[in-house]
Amino acid sequence: MRKGNKILVIFFIILFIVGIGVGLIVGKRIKKGSNEESKKDNSSEIVNVDSNQSFNIQMFQLENQKQNMIYSPLSMKYALKLLGEGANGNTKDEIDKVVGTGNISTYQNVENHLSLANSVFIRDTYKEYVKASYIDSVQSKYNSEVIYDEFNDANNVNNWIENKTFKMLKNIVEDEQVKNPESKMILINALAIDMAWNSKFDTENTYGRTFTKEDGEEVEATTMSGTYTKYRDDFKYLKNDNVIAFSQDLKEYDGNQFEFIGIMPREETLSDYISHLKDSDVEDIITNLGSVEKEKDEVHLYIPKFEYEFRMDNFVKHLETLGIKDAFNPKLADFSNMSEKALFVSDGIHVSKVEFSEDGIKAAAVTAFMMRESSIAMPEKMNIIELKFNKPFMYLIRDKKTGEVWFMGQVYEPNLWENDAKEYGRN
Repeated sequence: MRKGNKILVIFFIILFIVGIGVGLIVGKRIKKGSNEESKKDNSSEIVNVDSNQSFNIQMFQLENQKQNMIYSPLSMKYALKLLGEGANGNTKDEIDKVVGTGNISTYQNVENHLSLANSVFIRDTYKEYVKASYIDSVQSKYNSEVIYDEFNDANNVNNWIENKTFKMLKNIVEDEQVKNPESKMILINALAIDMAWNSKFDTENTYGRTFTKEDGEEVEATTMSGTYTKYRDDFKYLKNDNVIAFSQDLKEYDGNQFEFIGIMPREETLSDYISHLKDSDVEDIITNLGSVEKEKDEVHLYIPKFEYEFRMDNFVKHLETLGIKDAFNPKLADFSNMSEKALFVSDGIHVSKVEFSEDGIKAAAVTAFMMRESSIAMPEKMNIIELKFNKPFMYLIRDKKTGEVWFMGQVYEPNLWENDAKEYGRN
């Protein structure tokens, strides 16, 4: 072979080798790109929950539907703590990651005004399998009642819930959930408040006023109003470009001071506002709430009445989204610190109710886990500052001293004046 031909052959061999290398690199990049696209496609099906946010905000965002809603973060936490005491292994790790391992706020009940109670209902024929260490733990840590029941129907469970919620929540658990032979235990937290405003709203100032719903429809809502000057120390407010907000104290009962905080976005819809809400946003609002400062300033508050009951149908699904999964899986649940036999959570219930009126606030909530075996006018002109809650808004009811949130909610459908006018003697 001639020297020139040899050089040409070597040249083509080198080109061939380089071509294979480039092909492999491009192939890897294409494959990597397709994998990334696949990941992006899959991730779009997952609800976006910021793990750096508190349990309170996470659950609020997961239930961000355009409807009246209320739930109790505190009740959920207590019920999950009861569950966690009996969990082991990864099941316990998942629960602890969501609710934390620290102590939970404790309260002494105040007759007719504040109630917080825990219970563990146990099928009487299953008593021997429940570990004494679990019973001791829930009693000592959470003052839980332990009740042995025949599980013939849901009457005893529902009566307990009704009694612990000032009779606001009735017939929460269904007979079939209890009677099922595989149902062995029910872990429950129930809590409620019935608290008057520190200074009540005057019913003479309640009228029908326009409320604009999220879809733009205008309705006449039964709207309470109040006037506040610098001499009222139970009221604070904030009005800026983003939100209007206020806090108003409820009466103190045996050292328990609660407050209502209302927050309404000014430009955004409520659903959009909640979708990107952060703990820091709420804390900033609360921190920046201020008293009426000037002698000539007068704040006029208008806020609709509301009353509704809300059952969180996706409660279990939300907990799974937050990371509590094994507990609901008969094959993976590990409640070996609770029972000698294998148990899993077959269902979770969360129901809340609120009544917001001139007199005060009544609110109640229950969380339950069903365990089965695996098988006045001023004399001079005032500078008027108006706070009109005239479109959907959110609210918190919290312990003013500790910051513990008892209830969070949102109002899309206020009481209608056409239904209430007669009650006020104004047709």
